[in-house]
Amino acid sequence: MDYEFFIDPIDGRPIAKVGEPQGPFGTWLTEEVGANVSLLEAILRQLDEPLSDWRQHGREWTIEREGDAILLAHHSMTTPEDMPLSGEEGIRDDHESLSAEAGPEDFHKLVTAWFQHIS
Repeated sequence: MDYEFFIDPIDGRPIAKVGEPQGPFGTWLTEEVGANVSLLEAILRQLDEPLSDWRQHGREWTIEREGDAILLAHHSMTTPEDMPLSGEEGIRDDHESLSAEAGPEDFHKLVTAWFQHIS
């Protein structure tokens, strides 16, 4: 997974850019996580439990570990029951910008690097 971190020169907020197809992780880090150290610590603790599946609901994004995959989905991609949309109703033109998947090791590296960037 390729990524770069910056500080916005105007407002000083941290910005993440993640290469495709995992680009939404950059949006999630920038907009949902930001400089929230306690959220990052909670996610890192959950990642340290390799056999444990989990789900973290945010303001606009849901991230979850399901087996050997970290799944990220914008809330517009889910139904009220938090289930992935299926069939023709669930088709989104911008699906690639609203969901992504990564392996736990790559995701752990990304989150750890982001933690160091904002600390």
